[in-house]
Amino acid sequence: MGNHEHWCGELSYYRDLFERHGIRLLQNAHQVIQADRNTFAVAGIDDLRWGQPDLEAALRGLKPNLPVLLLSHRPEIFPEAAEHRIPLTLSGHYHGGQVKLSLPGGDLSLAHLRTPYPEGHYRINASHLYVSRGIGTTFTPVRLNAPPEVTLFKLI
Repeated sequence: MGNHEHWCGELSYYRDLFERHGIRLLQNAHQVIQADRNTFAVAGIDDLRWGQPDLEAALRGLKPNLPVLLLSHRPEIFPEAAEHRIPLTLSGHYHGGQVKLSLPGGDLSLAHLRTPYPEGHYRINASHLYVSRGIGTTFTPVRLNAPPEVTLFKLI
C-alpha cells in the first residue's frame, strides 16, 4: 500500500474489499506465479514511510534461486532489494517530479531533492529499478516537464 491508502485510514476495509473480489494485496507478502514453463515470485511491501515495511517477511519461504519482482510504492528500498539480488523492483510515488525545472546542470524538482530515484531506470549490479512517473498528481493538479506515463513490461 502507498501513502495515500495509509492517509485515508481504514486499511482493513480496503484490504477486505479487494479480497472479496479475489485480489490479494501483497503487503509484506509474495505470490508465486507460473506462466508457461516460467516460475517467478511477485513480492510487495508496505509503504516505507507510513506503513510497516518488512522485506524479509515479503521474501520469507521463497526458494533462493527463484526470480523476484518486487513492488514498492517508494523506490528507496532499492539498495536493500539489490542486496537480496532481486532482479527487478517497480516503484512510483514521485510522479516524475510532477513540477520539474530543466536546468543546465540537470533536472530540479522536490522529488529530485528528496530521493536519488525520482523517475526512470536505475541499476545496482544485476538488480534493476524502474520508477514510473504514473498518470496522477498530488496536492495540485498540475504537471510541468513531467509527462505522465503508463509503462508496459514484458516479463516472459
